Amino acid sequence: MMTLQGKTVLVTGATGFLGGALCHRLAADGAHVKALARRPERDRYIREIANLDIIVGDITDERRMHEIIAGCDVVFHAAAALGGPLDHQRHVNVEGTRSVMTAASSGVQRVVHISTISVYGYKYAGDITEDTPPNPGRDAYHISKTEAEAVVREMGAA
Repeated sequence: MMTLQGKTVLVTGATGFLGGALCHRLAADGAHVKALARRPERDRYIREIANLDIIVGDITDERRMHEIIAGCDVVFHAAAALGGPLDHQRHVNVEGTRSVMTAASSGVQRVVHISTISVYGYKYAGDITEDTPPNPGRDAYHISKTEAEAVVREMGAA
């Protein structure tokens, strides 16, 4: 089991529901948290956490992601566009994920990519495992998150 006490971790999407809860937990477990906020005015849920620094940035800015990720041991990638047209969601969810993964390839020990069960669509009636093939249907979020998972798999394998 990997302990994160004393480690520097980055949480993308830190001002969102899942990212914010993750920031609270990681800081409580003794990690130094770098909380990435595209819109820092949404930080009220995390701004009072001890051992947490709010970092302004956007996952689609690869140069900035290299600056932010430098010195991090672990990256928790929770940022995502949940709505809008497919091209917007692809830009954030796929190209943003590629940017995070590229920056993390320069010394990060582990990347935890947070996806969604919706990549499997709504067709399956039984258990879903990691061997279940994606079936995102035509929903832009489902499609873009499926494509983001492919980026993570390809870059992780390399």
